[in-house]
Order: sequence, then C-alpha cells, then structure tokens
Amino acid sequence: MAASCNVIEHAADLEAIAAEWDDLLSDSPSRTLFLTPDWVRSWLRTVRPEARVLAVAARDAAGRLVGLAPFYVASMRLVNLVRFRCLRVLGDTFCGAEYPDVIVRRGCETVGAEILQALEALGNRWDVMWLTKLAGWTGAPERLRAGADNLGWRVQSRERAFSCVSLPDSFEAFFARLSSNARSMLRRRMKQLTTAGIAFERLCDTTPLPEALETLFRLNDLRWSAVGLRGSFVRKPKEADFYREFAPRARDRGWLRMYAARLAGRVVAVQLGYVYDGIYHQMQEGFDPSAPRGVGNALRQWSIERLIEEGVRTYDFLGGLTEHKRRWLAEPRAGNDLLLGRPTLKNRLLFTRPVWPTGRYLRDPNDVRHDPPPPEPAETDGA
Repeated sequence: MAASCNVIEHAADLEAIAAEWDDLLSDSPSRTLFLTPDWVRSWLRTVRPEARVLAVAARDAAGRLVGLAPFYVASMRLVNLVRFRCLRVLGDTFCGAEYPDVIVRRGCETVGAEILQALEALGNRWDVMWLTKLAGWTGAPERLRAGADNLGWRVQSRERAFSCVSLPDSFEAFFARLSSNARSMLRRRMKQLTTAGIAFERLCDTTPLPEALETLFRLNDLRWSAVGLRGSFVRKPKEADFYREFAPRARDRGWLRMYAARLAGRVVAVQLGYVYDGIYHQMQEGFDPSAPRGVGNALRQWSIERLIEEGVRTYDFLGGLTEHKRRWLAEPRAGNDLLLGRPTLKNRLLFTRPVWPTGRYLRDPNDVRHDPPPPEPAETDGA
C-alpha cells in the first residue's frame, strides 16, 4: 500500500529519480527496455523536448518508490475541431517503443489503482488516456481495465498481435526445429553467399557507431525504395534522431546489437536490436536489393546463432505475426490497445462508437509523417 502519490511535471524531476526508477523497473512485471529512464531520456531530448510531463510517483511508508506512471499530456483533435488532452506514456512515438504500462513493484499490486486514483484527482488536466501495444502476458491490460472500471471510467479495447521465438541452449537445437524446407534453403543460401564472398560481422566491432547507424538508415531506405516506398527513417526523421541519441547509451549499457553482412568491403545488409533482461528486441533492418538473394535471411540465421551463444533466450519480433516470422518459429502473443476516459460529456463523443487516436478522426497534430506508413513487406527468401 502506497503511503503517498506525488505528481511530477518536469523532466528534470524525473531525471532526479532515475536510479530509483531503474530499481523499480527491475522488480516489476512491466520490466522492459521501452520503460527505462535511458529510453525516456533519449526520447525527451530528440522526439518531444516540449512534452508536458504529468507523471505520478508512488512511495511506501519507508519512502521507497513502489510505482510510477510516466505520462505526458498530448493534444489531440477530433475531426480537427474538438481538442482532447490525452495522457500517453513517455517515449512512445517515433522510436519503435512497445509494451507501455504503469510500473508497479512486485508485491505492491494495489499501488496501480492508487496511481489511477491520483490521476483521477488531476481530472482537470486531462481527458483521455491512450495506451497502445500493451503486453498482454504481463497482465497490463487487465490491471488497467480493472482500475478504470473501479473509477467509473469509460474503456475501449482492441486486440494486438505480437510474436516471439523461444531460443534453446544451442543453435543446433534451434535449427533442428525449423521445417526441413527451411533448413535446406538456409544451408543452400549460406553456402552460396559464402562462396560469393559474403562475410558476417558484429558491425559495431568494425565500424564507428555513427557510421553504422547511417548505414542502417541508408539500407532501410533502399529496402523500401525497391517497392516504391520510403524507409522508416526518411518518413520519420525524428526516429533517426532518437537512434543517434539512444544507440550510444544502449552500447554503453551493453544492450545494443548490430549485425551486418559485407560483400567486397561494402555492407549490404544490417539488423539492429537490443538485448534487455535476456530478451532480444528486433528493431530495424535494411538491405541492398542488388545484393545476392537471401542475404537478409542468412544474416538473421547468423545473428540468432550469436544470440544463443551469449545466452539470450527470447527473440522478440515485437508487433505482428507474419508468415516470415512463423518460418523462424515465432509464436503468437496477445496484447491490447486501451483508450480510457473519465465519464465526461465531451468524452461521450469518443466512446459512443470506436474512435482511435491513430485514425483519421482523432489524431495528435505532432504525429506527422512525410507520407503514410507502408504496409509490412512480403518477406521472402531474398529478404
């Protein structure tokens, strides 16, 4: 039971409790890279330095931090007319973040409800709460829905699909679980690529990090340009800024992983992810369409082997479950998007029918992309 909840309205005050925040997260079912102080700090410096912080920190009678709701207030507009003040989790846009949550220490589960009560008391500061890509396996959607129901808030929920691969103790055991067709294809491609001169490497071991990141940005755009679209970092320049800020922090913390395929001295494929709490999060990748066929799949095979060698036990593909991911033994995980709102007259406009903050009717004017986000490409042997 929390002895007190206090409101935090400045990034500097969040920074002051960073060490306690890290400790809290390490003892929480919400433990994930995307809720770390390092992630949020980088996001505030590059993506939303103007963000209006409205966080709630809960402490027990001994003064120990037992809960944290790291929110900010975004201004959203319904059909570009009606303004809604929307609570969102810091570090959520233009960076690839998933799995937001109200962080609660294990054994202090009632603190989550107390934090929501504290936010209820701040009702003159916000209208709705938007949490997208919640991890269902942590119990986050149920905890938040229950707290909202107890307060009489309005709730809208929709399902989200995620996928991950459980990694065994050896790559041989992993490889044996693949289909016979997949094993044959990978052996054949790896032999062909090796004969053609393709070599695989940990990119940050051979290349300065700024250069490695620019290589990722370039190859990501090449990948999409081949199908008439633009890469993530071209469509969302703030995401590139976030990577430039966060990747050095992640490297220093031992989280960053960059794997690459090189041909004749030139990097032709690259994959970037982070290892946190024994889980590898696959974030971004790119390849040169003119490179030999299958180089992306071969690089994934090589990277999985390296991850298993270092003891990583989960390969997290994050959102979505495609046939390509299934071929790599990905299994589905369920999650949710939640839109919560206090029972006000204005909120009736949103909750009489499903209206989501990612649609054409309700949106944050700051979430502007240079063109619409592309669909996920068809993953093939050549990818």
